Amino acid sequence: MVGDLGSTITLNDDDNDQGDTYTSNIDSSPLTSGVSLIAYNWASSLSLSSTAEELVASADDSYSLIAAQPVGGGTIVVSGDSNVFSDNSDGFYDEADNGQLVDDLCP
Repeated sequence: MVGDLGSTITLNDDDNDQGDTYTSNIDSSPLTSGVSLIAYNWASSLSLSSTAEELVASADDSYSLIAAQPVGGGTIVVSGDSNVFSDNSDGFYDEADNGQLVDDLCP
């Protein structure tokens, strides 16, 4: 569980945005530099508290999709959809800025 790592980001037990969905609700951060569109589907929402920061919100801006939080000497990133980071998800990696997000998170 994320909480066991010292993070206050909670992955909720829900299913949102069934089917291919695109969001341009990207918060300004060094972790989202050059990212203007993220593709995802069948996502779970995140609940944030404390020092967690939203990086990406859902297409309708009703929930947090990706968030980050400093933990110890590093940063933990939690996503409501793991396909956001995969290059094997309906072309999302290249169609949108999913690949750029991964480059920002793992320089």
